[in-house]
Amino acid sequence: MNKLLNFNMPSISKGGMLGMLQGGTVVITLWEGGSSQNAVISGNNVTLNGGSGWTNWALGHSLSKPQTIEYSVTNTNQNIFLGFGNGNTPSDSGGFSAMGYSFYLTSAGDVYWIDSSGASDTGANRASGDTYKIEWTSGDDVVLSVKPTGSTYSVVKTWSSISETTLYAIAQGYPDSSEITITPS
Repeated sequence: MNKLLNFNMPSISKGGMLGMLQGGTVVITLWEGGSSQNAVISGNNVTLNGGSGWTNWALGHSLSKPQTIEYSVTNTNQNIFLGFGNGNTPSDSGGFSAMGYSFYLTSAGDVYWIDSSGASDTGANRASGDTYKIEWTSGDDVVLSVKPTGSTYSVVKTWSSISETTLYAIAQGYPDSSEITITPS
């Protein structure tokens, strides 16, 4: 069974950033120039497959603020980390060392926020069609928000005044023999 994560990327251009033309605007590509394992990357499209356990991941190139990653999940029975990382290569054991500021969506339907120190349950449960947003603001905050289908966004975690000047898009999945696909919407 496939899992689809949709990203809405900002339609902006930044000096030195890799981009692609979509609908007449330059859209920042998350993954070009990054690294991956058991993943196929084409522009902003990433397919995680082929490996066992947590050995499926993609790490994008360096990003500067402000940036927003927004995506929805149609298949809710797979484990996945998705958000901004610190540039370290993800661990094949699924540890948090590469995660800077991210969501962890569990196969049991829970929504966690994670950072390099660990994970915490947000109390939210995931459902098909929910939308998740990770925003690195120009004011040095990283904000995680969830929008249930037919509702509005609610903030589940804010890291205030972060010190990082560079973050990296990161996705890591545990597809249990099925494919996890991430595409821009």
